[in-house]
Parts: sequence; C-alpha cells; structure tokens
Amino acid sequence: MLNSKICSLAEQALVSLLNFGSIFLISKYVSVELFAEYTLAYSYVIFLFFLTNALLASPVLIFYVKNWFDKGKEYLLSNIFLGIVIILAVCGVLFIFLRSQVTEVSFISFFLFCFGMYLYDLLRKFVYVLKKGLLKTLLGLSGLLNITFFGLLYYFSSDLSITTIFNIYAVSFLGASGILFLGLINHKDIKFLTSRRTVFNLKIFQKVFKQHYVYAKWLIVGGLIFWGYSQGVYNAAEFLNYSSEEIAKTRVLHNFLGVFGILSVTIENHYNPIFSSQITKLSEKVKEVYKLQYKKIILLFVIATPIGLGAYHFFYFEKYGSALVLFLGMLLFQFLIILAKPMGVALKAKEKTVPFFYAHTIAFLTSIITLITFSFFNFYYGILSAMLLATIIYALVIYYFYKKNITEN
Repeated sequence: MLNSKICSLAEQALVSLLNFGSIFLISKYVSVELFAEYTLAYSYVIFLFFLTNALLASPVLIFYVKNWFDKGKEYLLSNIFLGIVIILAVCGVLFIFLRSQVTEVSFISFFLFCFGMYLYDLLRKFVYVLKKGLLKTLLGLSGLLNITFFGLLYYFSSDLSITTIFNIYAVSFLGASGILFLGLINHKDIKFLTSRRTVFNLKIFQKVFKQHYVYAKWLIVGGLIFWGYSQGVYNAAEFLNYSSEEIAKTRVLHNFLGVFGILSVTIENHYNPIFSSQITKLSEKVKEVYKLQYKKIILLFVIATPIGLGAYHFFYFEKYGSALVLFLGMLLFQFLIILAKPMGVALKAKEKTVPFFYAHTIAFLTSIITLITFSFFNFYYGILSAMLLATIIYALVIYYFYKKNITEN
C-alpha cells in the first residue's frame, strides 16, 4: 500500500504536471502572439486563485480540525457557497480589464475556469486533513483530471482560442471536483451538526467567513501582492512595452520550472498541521526540516539543471532560441521560494500573518522599480530581474520576522 507521504507527493506531482504540461502544449499549439495573450489572461485566473486560496481553501488546514470537525458538511458547503459569491463578484471586475487586453474571451468560460480551479483545490485541502483512504482516491482523480484536460486539448489543438482553452480547463476541473465532492460528502468523518434541512445556514456562512478573514486578511493582501510580482509582472511588462517574445519566453521558463512547485506545496500541506500542533517546538521543528530535507532538495536542483536545459533545448529551442540565463534565473527563483517555505509555515502556524504583508509589499515595490528601470534601457532580462530581486527581498524579510517571532521567543 502507498503511504500518505508518497500519495501526497504523487498527487501534487500530477497537479504540477497539469500546470507544466498545459503551458508546454499550449505554447506549442498556438502562435507566439496568442500565447502572450493567453499568458495575460491566465495571470488573472491565478490572481483570483491566490485570493480564494488564501481566504477560503488554505485556512481549512488550520481550522477544520480545531473548530469544525463535528460540523464538516456545513463547513464544506459554506466554503463552496462563499467561493461562488466571491469568484462571481471578482470575475465581474477583472473581466473589464481582461476584455481590453485580449482579442476574445467569454465571461462564462472565465468564471467556470476560476470556480473549477478553486473548488478542486478546496476539496483537496479537505482530503489532506482527513486522509483516511481518501488520498488514493484523490490521486486517481488528479490522474483523471490530467487525462481529461490533455485529451480535450489534443482534440481541439487545431482550433484553440483563449475561450476554448478556458472551457477545457473548466470541464476538467469541474468533472474531477464533482466526483471528489460526492466522495467527501458521503465520507463517515464529514459530519452534519444539524439536520440536512438546516445545512445552508446564513449564520454559519458568516461565521466561517469571519473566522477565515480574521486569520487570513494579511495573507490575502500579501498573496495578492505576491501575484503582482510573480504573475502580474507580465501584465506590467506588456503595459511598459516589453516585447511579446520576452513575455512569452519568460513565461515558458517560469512554468517549465514550475514543477518545483510540487515541493513548495507539499512542504506546506505536510508541515502546516504538524507545526500547528507543536507551537512550543517550532524552532526545533524548522531546524529539523532544513537538516533532514534541504540537502536532498539542493541535490535535486543540481541534478535538474542539466536535465532541464536538455529538455528545454529539445522542446523549445527551435521556437524561442537559447535561454541559459532565463533558465538559471528561474531556477534560483524557485529555490528561494522553497528555501523560505518552512519559516513561512512556522509563522502561519503561530498565526503571525502580518509579516507576509510586509514581505510581499517590499518585494512587489522592488519588482516594479526594477521593471520600470530596465524598461528605459530595453534590457532583455527585465522581467526575470524584477521577479528574482523581489523573491530575494521576500526571503530576507521572512527570515527577519522568523528570527524575531520564533527563534527569539
């Protein structure tokens, strides 16, 4: 039998495969100009994903066991209802900007893609808290998600548009989410506090929202600012008249090495519940993670470098040309995010969330100043430099607050 760690890693690998594989195939199927437009459109989806993840999905890892274990179905349905309301409202605002930046896109497709991605992520969080046989089910469904998406993408590959791509994402996410929802809602450990007739209770919705908001408000602001220097930087680059080639090429490398997001998300999902239950030993736990895991992670990055360069040359060189500097810069970008992750998880476990606002704000300002400065000199690596310098600043600020709030207390 697969143990929970292997299942978690394999499942996260499948989700990352979807992110990486989708960018890879879409960039191969469509023109550079359409891919640049898709990059801008996708950045709005990620913006909304950051918002709903910080406000609704991620707090489930903290509060489900602490406060809602005996009211599981109410908690689950409340998060779904709140997600629909928030996504619908924010999509309406974002679509105004999106419509002015891309040739064509459907609002319904945009909304369904955003909601489907959020719903699947929310249900995954419940599975990671419960585990108990559900991880293997989740692993299978993430496999089905990939099969559905890539199958549909291949079928429509000769006639892809942004709306078609968004529809494929929506069908894939909502299909897998529907099956997973049925499995969760009938699970013996997801309980109703009251009768089924009162499960849609406005007071419960309000309580969930307030509890999540109080915990996550600084994470929300910080997460949205993080979007600014990790995804929105492409929108800013377009506004500052960076070339479509640089935007598309940087985005390709960004997603190509986004496979390391497996490690980042796995660290958070695995250690968040552990750190939350051992608040008095956080410093020792974080040191233990670095001592036991990070030599392996560094080795993984070293091994991945020649493999990744070879893969890029095989798949992308003909279309985008040489990219050694971009590759190494994006590799460092991913490593810095993973390097700061255990310290960030420790701060969240202690419910110290304001530091994330400071860290992301300073990082964002760094990225904007860098992006504007290099735009005057037509520097080809302006987008990479902005992202890299911002991430270095973020890691340093998180380290400062970790020392202040964890190791010195």
